[in-house]
Amino acid sequence: MECAGRALAFWAYQSTQEIFYQEYRAKTLTEKYANLNTQMDKIIHNANTEILSLQNKLSDMQSSQEDLQKKNQELNDMYRDKNNKLAQMTNLYNLLKARAMKSRMQTAASDTVSQALSSLNAPPPVSMPLSNTSSLPPAPVTRHPKTPTFPVNPDGVEQLHRYQRSGTGSSKRARTKTPREAPMPPPDRPNWDGRNSKGPDPAPQHRTRLPRISQTPTVSSELPSGDAITQRFGR
Repeated sequence: MECAGRALAFWAYQSTQEIFYQEYRAKTLTEKYANLNTQMDKIIHNANTEILSLQNKLSDMQSSQEDLQKKNQELNDMYRDKNNKLAQMTNLYNLLKARAMKSRMQTAASDTVSQALSSLNAPPPVSMPLSNTSSLPPAPVTRHPKTPTFPVNPDGVEQLHRYQRSGTGSSKRARTKTPREAPMPPPDRPNWDGRNSKGPDPAPQHRTRLPRISQTPTVSSELPSGDAITQRFGR
């Protein structure tokens, strides 16, 4: 009986301890559940508030996007109008430029034609006196292949060759001709051809007679009279 009493007491003790443990466990589980429930409620509330804020932001962004699309469309239309106006202004500028260039080309062509006509209608250069032409330096002369040329003496009279002279008196006179005194230095060359005349030669020429130059036959207006030729060369 004593062993049975002790066994019953131990079983009672074990059962009471199990009951207390289960009660404690249930209490802790209920507390955890309550905490988790409150945390879940907070999380749900926070999520709902965040969702609402995001929805509000999304609606605001959609409205701003619509406004930006409208502004973009307005700017596109405005720039299209400006592009059309710029194209019109460019076309007008090109037309005005073409007209101005045409008028300038016409004036330039008319000026060129007038200059050409004035140069054609300009009077010929005045023939210089014989004394001035003899003192000028020789100029390059284009010779015609069929035109004979004869040397000219310093007096400006055409000098004849041996086969052109008649008699021996003229040749003797030409051979025994005494040298003349040195002439004065030649004056400055007048600007007959319209070009810039060069300055006088810095070294004066101390020669009694100019060298013989070859040029084309002189014009009839520059030749001396027949009496002068007869007195010089004889008949």
